[in-house]
Amino acid sequence: MRKFLAGVLALVFVVGFALDAIGWGALQTLFSPNTYITIIRRPEFVGAAAELARDQVAAQVMEQGAALGSLFTADDADWVAKQLVSDPWLTAQMEQWLGVLFDYLKGAEPQPELILSLAELKHKVPDIAETLLADKLRRLPLCTMEKVAEALVALLNGSEIPLCLPPNFDVDGFVRSDTLNLRAHVAAAMRSVPDSVDILALADEADRASVIAGLNAIRQAQRQARDYLTVLSAALVGVFLLIGLLRWTPTRALLQWWGWTLVLSGGLALTAFGLLFVVRGVVWAWVATSPNGALPANLLPMVQAAFDGVFSAMGGWMLFVGGAAALAGLALAALSLAMPRGEPIADSR
Repeated sequence: MRKFLAGVLALVFVVGFALDAIGWGALQTLFSPNTYITIIRRPEFVGAAAELARDQVAAQVMEQGAALGSLFTADDADWVAKQLVSDPWLTAQMEQWLGVLFDYLKGAEPQPELILSLAELKHKVPDIAETLLADKLRRLPLCTMEKVAEALVALLNGSEIPLCLPPNFDVDGFVRSDTLNLRAHVAAAMRSVPDSVDILALADEADRASVIAGLNAIRQAQRQARDYLTVLSAALVGVFLLIGLLRWTPTRALLQWWGWTLVLSGGLALTAFGLLFVVRGVVWAWVATSPNGALPANLLPMVQAAFDGVFSAMGGWMLFVGGAAALAGLALAALSLAMPRGEPIADSR
């Protein structure tokens, strides 16, 4: 009877160990900032995120440059956005946000502030303005008699006067001259822009409350999951020890029971590790093809990088735990084989 109960408990331990490993793996993966820092540092993720950010910045720049008319084009706005939003700058912003969010999920108070640093961007603007103006001037045609005539006709007709550049005109000297004083004008305009802004503060009250409520729900779920897994782990330790009590045999046989139980537990966890990547493929196929068609092309690299990062971290945890359990079991089994045979301390039937 004891042997049967020990076998049942061993089976319970094997299944429970795999579930416990999956649970702790999910907890350590999904609620670890390191997982997401690794994701956002992937070139495909930060590259796609930077493109999205540059599109937003270019739209704002184009709106501000509309007063210049045909002198400021959409290509100019895109170029300015690329100069402003660099991959390292955006990565630093996202890493800072992750730190704040995970501190809050761990119980930090008060409510998080997602600060967007603009100081570095403001510092770039004068150089960008000089480069852009110099490039615009160099692209102008040289002033000839034909160009002067065109300008006079345009003036008489009240239409836009075509611009031209005088021969031997020192573009760089003009752009950096005290007469133009471009850098001072740009710097003065930048003083009205704050060095940093809180993204959450920019949202309306309802959206901000919704974000905080979502974070609070995640924080509560994390705590409950940790409590449940702690209880499960403690129960598995008790089951493991109870197997030893039920199979109270010489040390050699007991080590064999414990060893092969751990080997089977680790093997099941490693099997789950393999199944995890099958699940990854199925889930990715579902995510990549929504009911209305595929996800937008500019989002696919980010989503795929996130999936790869999460599943790789989860898989690494499962591989470590399953491998460690299997190796520990093999070590116990090998140790038992090296020990001399002995008589049972008590009847194990």
